[in-house]
Amino acid sequence: MDFNLDVEYRGDLSIVKVFGEVDISTAPLLDACLQEIIAAGYTRLAIDLENCRYFDSEGLKTLIRIRKSAGEPGRIAICGARGMVSRMFQISGLDAVFSILPTVDDLNSSDSGM
Repeated sequence: MDFNLDVEYRGDLSIVKVFGEVDISTAPLLDACLQEIIAAGYTRLAIDLENCRYFDSEGLKTLIRIRKSAGEPGRIAICGARGMVSRMFQISGLDAVFSILPTVDDLNSSDSGM
């Protein structure tokens, strides 16, 4: 399994860096990590997909569930998605649901919605 997560905390922001592939076998691991962060009370969440080379519909379903669990819209950002990973968000229309940013560093921008 080519998958790993790294979590970084900056005040009320948690950044989850995804490495490898998110599919039917790894999406539950991503879901558990994100649910744990939300349960711990973090109010802003960034999912860094810069090092994620595959993200299928199971990953998208996970993010939709997390968005519902987190409540307030605009508090979850998807960062660094490129190529086919980025295309999955466009095809599904989720690029209109989540804040999509080129990099994690763009979270500091006043336009990020975070």
